[in-house]
Amino acid sequence: LLQTNSYIVPKEKRTEHARLVKRFRAVMSRLGCEEFEVYEQAGPNWSNEVGGRFVQIMKFRDRDHQQQIREAEQS
Repeated sequence: LLQTNSYIVPKEKRTEHARLVKRFRAVMSRLGCEEFEVYEQAGPNWSNEVGGRFVQIMKFRDRDHQQQIREAEQS
């Protein structure tokens, strides 16, 4: 099961975002999330245009596993 989230990070918050992604990756791993990735969306035609939109991809074994991780996140 894949779960994706998309969000925008302002330029002035990029450093803090990178720090939070590292912490979040460690927490998700400890909670049992099989895979957690974050990518910055490329501009049209793979240009170097920076739009600030990021996509998170999380991989779970099944829906029950996703629910368990979500409940652990909230507690």
